[in-house]
Amino acid sequence: MAVSAVWFGGARPRFFRFLGGLSNATVYAYENNSLHASVQGRELRVSGENVYGIYNYISAVGPDTEKRSEPKSQADLLLDYGDGSLLRAWEVYLGNDNGFERYGTLFSFRRADGSRYIYRSRRIRLGDILSRFLSDKDNEPWTE
Repeated sequence: MAVSAVWFGGARPRFFRFLGGLSNATVYAYENNSLHASVQGRELRVSGENVYGIYNYISAVGPDTEKRSEPKSQADLLLDYGDGSLLRAWEVYLGNDNGFERYGTLFSFRRADGSRYIYRSRRIRLGDILSRFLSDKDNEPWTE
């Protein structure tokens, strides 16, 4: 019962505020063709279809575990939406499950107003985001 009270009392509304901010940033990036991805030494201008694909994937999977801080290492993925909002992501080790190593993704979203939301997803693999939405063939190189 305590877990439910925490989830409905604080974590759930914070996750929905995160989604609201990410939605606003997504609309801005789509309308201005401004989503800049820095990933694996590449700089990409993310296509409109993929801008929404990233948002839809994250929102469909839903919340997991809130975190208080980011890793000290450089993010594996940086998405700059062009409105001052940034989404950073790290692949994180979750442990060994019957001989299989499991990984998830830690996200840190900073809104244009400076507020931040950090959470870990056991169900989102960073590699899935990279292969589905951030390939060179579906996005242009970032030039400016």
